Amino acid sequence: MTLAESYRDRMFAFLQRALTEIGPRESCSPAERRLGDMVAQTWEEQGHEVRRHEFVCNPRAFLGFIPISAVLYLVATILYWWSPLLSFVIALAGGLLILFELLLYRELIDPLFPEARGVNVYAVVPPRGEVRRRVVISAH
Repeated sequence: MTLAESYRDRMFAFLQRALTEIGPRESCSPAERRLGDMVAQTWEEQGHEVRRHEFVCNPRAFLGFIPISAVLYLVATILYWWSPLLSFVIALAGGLLILFELLLYRELIDPLFPEARGVNVYAVVPPRGEVRRRVVISAH
C-alpha cells in the first residue's frame, strides 16, 4: 500500500466515523461543534497546534431570502394590474434581495432569523524549513 492510499483510507475511515457518529450538521449546531471537536482531536494526535475561532451567525438566513423573494414577486405580479409602479418597486426589492444576499453576501435579512454561535477549528502546521508560501485548506 502506498502512502497516498494510506492517507486515503484514513480519510475515508474518518468520514465514515463522522457520518455515523454525528450525522447531519447544520451550521452553528451542536452536531457541527462535535465534528469540530473530532477534527481537532485528530489534528492534536498528529502533533498539530489546534486553534478555535468562535463566531455568531444566523444560519437560516442564507437561504431564508428565497421564500421572501418569491412572495415579493408573487405580490408584485398580483399588484401589477392595479398599480404597476408599486408592483415594480416590490419586484425590485425582491431582485435586490437576491443580489445582495446571494451574489454580494450582504446580510440584509439576517436580523430576521435567530442567532447561533459557531466555532471554526483550524490547525497550524509548523514548517520544516524556510517559509516560502502559505497554504490554507478550508472546508464546510
